[in-house]
Amino acid sequence: MGIIAQLLGHGLLTWCLRWLTPCFVAFGCLLKPILGSLWASLYVGEAVVLATLAGGFLVLLAIGIGARAEADHLPAKSAPDHGRGVAAHSARS
Repeated sequence: MGIIAQLLGHGLLTWCLRWLTPCFVAFGCLLKPILGSLWASLYVGEAVVLATLAGGFLVLLAIGIGARAEADHLPAKSAPDHGRGVAAHSARS
C-alpha cells in the first residue's frame, strides 16, 4: 500500500509540472502536514491544538504569498507545451 501511495503521490507531482512551475508545486508539497492533521482529526478523532492551527495558517499564508508573487512574474500561458520546451519556442522566433 505504501508503494502505491508513493508512486501515486510522486506521479501526480510530476504530472502537475506540465502545467505548473516547480516553485508552485514545491509550495503545494507544504500542504501535506496540514492535510494529514485534517484527516487525523476527521477520521481518527485526534485533537488539533492551537499551535497546529496557527502553524497551518502560517503555511497557507506563505503558499498564498508565494503563489501571488509567482503569478505576478509569469507571462500568461494558454496551453501546456507538451514537452516541446524552450527549444520549440526559440525555433519559432
